[in-house]
Amino acid sequence: MSAAISHIDCLKAINRLFVNLGSGLRFFLNRLGEKLWVKPLLACVLSIVGVFFAKAADKHQSGVRLMTIDKVARATTSALENREDAPLLNGITVGFYQAGGRAVFSNKVGYVQLIDMGGLQSCAENADAKIELAVLPGAFVAPGRVIAYVHGESPAKSDYDGEQVAIKFLIGNERTFEEGPRYGFVVLLQIAGHALSPAINDPGTAIDIISVMIRLFVLWGQPRTEQGEPKVYYDRIHLKNSDYLGSMENDS
Repeated sequence: MSAAISHIDCLKAINRLFVNLGSGLRFFLNRLGEKLWVKPLLACVLSIVGVFFAKAADKHQSGVRLMTIDKVARATTSALENREDAPLLNGITVGFYQAGGRAVFSNKVGYVQLIDMGGLQSCAENADAKIELAVLPGAFVAPGRVIAYVHGESPAKSDYDGEQVAIKFLIGNERTFEEGPRYGFVVLLQIAGHALSPAINDPGTAIDIISVMIRLFVLWGQPRTEQGEPKVYYDRIHLKNSDYLGSMENDS
């Protein structure tokens, strides 16, 4: 019983202590409020603290942007190297087809993320035909856009369902860095444009983007003759050996 009473007395004593401290603090603040110099001083201190936190937040955002630029640059470098190794996606270049052939249309809206070259090769072999690609990974397609042409060598066998060709094109709502190098350049330009907006006003990030893009363009322009001619695994899949960065203005 005595232990319980002692515990209650301790709690009461602690409560009185906090009440007295609160009263003393209110008295001290009221007396300070009577001084004319206190309010400007507090405003100055709060302004300095606000500027400090703003600078800290800006440095944090700059670090995040630098990390993002580095990730995009590495992904674009990998995509450039992969496309340089297989500029024709291991198919062969178009060189003899005349206008015509059976058109295959997209059945979805979105970006071409991947083309199943092995699956197209099988379709072409079963139909005794050649398939000419009309789009590359990264292209935006919609129902009604031609994505391929089927050139049948045997009319009796070339009459088959074009849906089997269309499903070999993986179409998604978003673009990916793996589809090709163009998307990486577009993302870098978007980061630079955002950094130069009036709300951000960060020319340093834009300068970093310029240096990164120069390195990527140099990599893109370097000849890779030591690897010889591109390997051909899909001799029935034809596409144009076009500049895969030349039409990048279509991505804007």
